[in-house]
Amino acid sequence: MKVCFLGMIFVFLAYLGYPEEYYEFVDKWEEGKASSKAEFNFPWGIVIDKEETIYVADTNNHRIQKFTSTGILITKWGSFGTSSGQFDSPRGIVDSSGYVYVADSGNCRIQKFTLEGSFTAKWGTYGSSDGQFVNPCGIATDNEGNVYVADSGNYRIQKFTSNGSFTLKWGTFGTENGQFEYPYGIAVDNNGYVYVADTWNDRIQKFTEDGSFTAKWGGVGASNGQFDHPCGVAIDSSGYIYVADTNNHRIQKFTSNGSFTTKWGMVSNYLDGRFQYPYGIATDLSGYVYVADTYNNRIQKFTSDGSFVAKLGPEGSFSGWLNPFSIAIDNNGNVYVADTENHRIQKFTSNGSFTVRWGMLGYLDGQFYSPEGIAIDQGSYVYVADRLNHRIQKFTSDGNLITKWGSYGTSSGQFIYPVGIAIDPSGYIYVADTFNYRIQKFTPQGSFTAKWGTYGSSDGQFVYPCGIAIDLFGYVYVVDVLRRDIQKFTSQGSFVTKFGRWGSFEGEFDMPYGIAIDPSGYVYVADTWNHRIQKFTSTGNFVTRWGRKGSFCGQFNSPCGIAIDPSGYVYVADTYNDRIQKFKRIALPSSVREITIFPNPFKAYPPYNHTKITFGDPINKEKRLPPKATIDIYNIVGELIKTIKEEDDGELDGLAIWEIKDIASGVYIYVIKDPSGNKAFGKIGVIK
Repeated sequence: MKVCFLGMIFVFLAYLGYPEEYYEFVDKWEEGKASSKAEFNFPWGIVIDKEETIYVADTNNHRIQKFTSTGILITKWGSFGTSSGQFDSPRGIVDSSGYVYVADSGNCRIQKFTLEGSFTAKWGTYGSSDGQFVNPCGIATDNEGNVYVADSGNYRIQKFTSNGSFTLKWGTFGTENGQFEYPYGIAVDNNGYVYVADTWNDRIQKFTEDGSFTAKWGGVGASNGQFDHPCGVAIDSSGYIYVADTNNHRIQKFTSNGSFTTKWGMVSNYLDGRFQYPYGIATDLSGYVYVADTYNNRIQKFTSDGSFVAKLGPEGSFSGWLNPFSIAIDNNGNVYVADTENHRIQKFTSNGSFTVRWGMLGYLDGQFYSPEGIAIDQGSYVYVADRLNHRIQKFTSDGNLITKWGSYGTSSGQFIYPVGIAIDPSGYIYVADTFNYRIQKFTPQGSFTAKWGTYGSSDGQFVYPCGIAIDLFGYVYVVDVLRRDIQKFTSQGSFVTKFGRWGSFEGEFDMPYGIAIDPSGYVYVADTWNHRIQKFTSTGNFVTRWGRKGSFCGQFNSPCGIAIDPSGYVYVADTYNDRIQKFKRIALPSSVREITIFPNPFKAYPPYNHTKITFGDPINKEKRLPPKATIDIYNIVGELIKTIKEEDDGELDGLAIWEIKDIASGVYIYVIKDPSGNKAFGKIGVIK
């Protein structure tokens, strides 16, 4: 489809300098296609059903949240109150036979729901009689569907049928066998044995299903097998017992008779594998252990021996991102994301479907500390600039470590906070060695080859080199964040040219970080603090730009990374929005048909009295819109402000009318789309 402008519009738009192409938003991936970011306030209870669905008692938000095994929110229910389906500080949660039971602690009752959160039944009131509660915290079910409640404030365990009928109770206040002091956690194994986290007695007690005392272990302390206010207890399919040793900020694992096996964790704010007062714990059928890291307001997932797997919460998601910094794309269109503050790499298909992830916080092989740069060679090997570990790591496409090189220092092959990494057509690796103010070049195996650059503002010097990209001819482009420019070099480091300066106009930058080059040699820059993407020729001539600050589609919040796939789609790491956005180019087509837009430019002042713009020629039907065409109108910063449709009615057939009497002066972009998916775009000037 060809759009024919009136001759006058070319002069008008040339004066404004608006580009002859534009990039259309295609898709975004937020939290790995999660429907919402996971947020908790003092999560306490957690349970995993047989489908490996995760239920969390989000205590101080007075609700239950339900997630897939990868951390994608499915549903949530509840609010503060006393009505059915409302909660006051829910703590314990358990599932059985297709139902979810919740210890609604502040309301001193148990509530029963379907798996989707529909209220079914409730029982209990405040008191010490049978079936009454004082601050019930733990809840568990056995294979027969019986419900056990840790009635904490009454220092006892109560047992009920699945419909809430009282069966029996045991326990009184004290330190003797079978007595309790604020029992919080409870679990039942496949043989019917009941394990109670006797919290203020710093021990675990084991009972038969009728409350007969069997065994105990623990005691106050921090040694193996000792506890400091244990709150949660869980049992895996092999019969091992896991205890959330709350005030020791750790997890301990035991055999069913209380023999110590292993432990993991220590106190920390947000570091992977560490805790701040963990309260709840659960296991799934695959043997993974989930911990409600309560004061860190998150859930952490581990293997049965304590190896960190993933986390879900405000600073991370089982499948989402935390400050994704850079992107790389292999020859098959797979997308790799440097998930910087989650200290890992994630891999997706081109449509955003999760494939694999690897890495965690640490300094061992395959671990990362704020990885920022990522690049893929022709063999689909993945190179990562492991920034705060001052090294480069090389992996297979599924995350198996091949080699690594680098350490902290200023000698050749050493780094100080390397950020950017790129690969030339011959397979050589180029690293933006940021705080050494230089570029280093290596073989694919990590052997040092060359380096260039020193600190300064002259040509060939750097202040904060960050992004790096290489075109098909081997030229090296370096983004300098603090110089706010792009420098171009030969493969051996000889300076060629530069472009850009500090500012917000076309061709100017404010703290740019990322850079990418498409197969045609066009250069794309993530203009980070201007919250936009800019496109240039290989010599630095401005071509187009898109984006502004915001969280809507096509808007950005400090984008840092950018990559182009083999089909020409542009992927942007929208860093502080914690998402990836995907765009495609729409250029002015060379043929199909001509369409008249009148008047263009639009002038409202005398002697003009126009109130509308007509798409299509009322006289010449050859210059009208295709049947059932739609027209999207965007303002100059890319926001959709209007959609109009082709009329299918007599004399108006093939025309579309845009009433613009309330539209401000400026340049507007229109995109015409026909039912077959063909598109064309143009520009309209409005002068009032």
